[in-house]
Amino acid sequence: SKSESASPIFILSSVLLNFTHSYSMYLGPISDNLFIVQAKDTLKGLAIVDKNGNVIIDGIASSGKNYDGLIQVKQVAATGNFWADGKWGFIDETGKLVIDYQYDYAGNYVDGLAGVVKDGKYGFINKENKYVIEPTFEYGKSTTLPNYSDGLVEIYVKPTSSFYNTKGEKVFEKNNDYIIQNYKNGYATFI
Repeated sequence: SKSESASPIFILSSVLLNFTHSYSMYLGPISDNLFIVQAKDTLKGLAIVDKNGNVIIDGIASSGKNYDGLIQVKQVAATGNFWADGKWGFIDETGKLVIDYQYDYAGNYVDGLAGVVKDGKYGFINKENKYVIEPTFEYGKSTTLPNYSDGLVEIYVKPTSSFYNTKGEKVFEKNNDYIIQNYKNGYATFI
């Protein structure tokens, strides 16, 4: 709502949510109980609020959604270019910061692991912030950070795709004569 006199009202999962604070723009759910909104002070970026409008975290630049119990959040950087420069960490479903802001980029948790980028390389961490796959893979502007699917993740290093399990073990690799799509229930499509 752009009006200072109106509070946003939303229906989510048959629950009426009536925020007591007015937010000038952007509102979206990131879990069953948390929402990302523009902070009241727009220079502070965005905020995460609960379903009653209580601010849980202020001063973030971006957020993912709840996958596998944790949510990636990007802090507002102090450099002035806060949309671009902040570090990423993870919060739990209550909004508590459980993995400190330290990554250049962070993906979703899937199968208990999330892809993270540090110093231009990516790897995968578990929920205890321990690397299962060390950050040895180059990450650039055209790189898409892969997610696990059905317990496997595909890491492409030209000309080979390697598939790793959730223990970080390479299970198999294929050359790229054909494309393997995400695994589901033990099967994958390929072209």
